Amino acid sequence: MPNAWMLGPLIIQRSFVFLAVSLLLGVILFQVLSPFSKSYVKQLTNELSSFFFAFVVSIWLAKIVVNIGTFMNDPRAVLAYPSNSNAFYLAFVFILPYSMLYVYRRNLNRNHIGIALFYVFILASIFYEFANIVVDQNVAVHVIQLGILVVTLIVLLSSQYFLTRLSLYISITVFTIGYLIVASIFAQTHILLYTVDTWFWIISLMVVSLLWLRLYLADIKTSNSKRWI
Repeated sequence: MPNAWMLGPLIIQRSFVFLAVSLLLGVILFQVLSPFSKSYVKQLTNELSSFFFAFVVSIWLAKIVVNIGTFMNDPRAVLAYPSNSNAFYLAFVFILPYSMLYVYRRNLNRNHIGIALFYVFILASIFYEFANIVVDQNVAVHVIQLGILVVTLIVLLSSQYFLTRLSLYISITVFTIGYLIVASIFAQTHILLYTVDTWFWIISLMVVSLLWLRLYLADIKTSNSKRWI
């Protein structure tokens, strides 16, 4: 299979086609597998579209910042060229405060939005990794990552009838530890289009640990409050 196709003056890369199809399938399957009601799933899906659009904008802004010298001379070259891992990291920094502000201003349930985003991400990643296994010769990393994604999905599905926040935390922990192990073996991993280094997963695991600590402290506070009633 070719790495890209010509469509008039446009060059459509294979990876972008895989990504678009994977995200579409991820959204469709989320509506089938979600523990929420159909009407609420539709509402969450509409909210997710805003997050995806914001992330695309963040990637474009990050590409400009990372390649500011080239952008000043030839803007089209920067925007047309695929973004690298540095742009992904910077876009991640951009999207986090936006997401927090968006959820706060629209008074959305953070846990439900988190579950929806994670569902679509895991499902889309499974399709994307499978597509890479079919067409790529070096499949070792993709096969292992696909296995981790499938295990994460199973954990997510089996724990979704618990508290939503607990289900989300357990699934993210399994995913993060799995990818950190892969990164330790192969020195890098892949999140959809982007190559991700080991340090990203180390920081991610630290953040996940802080989330668990926060949950633990909240449970202690709740237990102490009930004790005084």
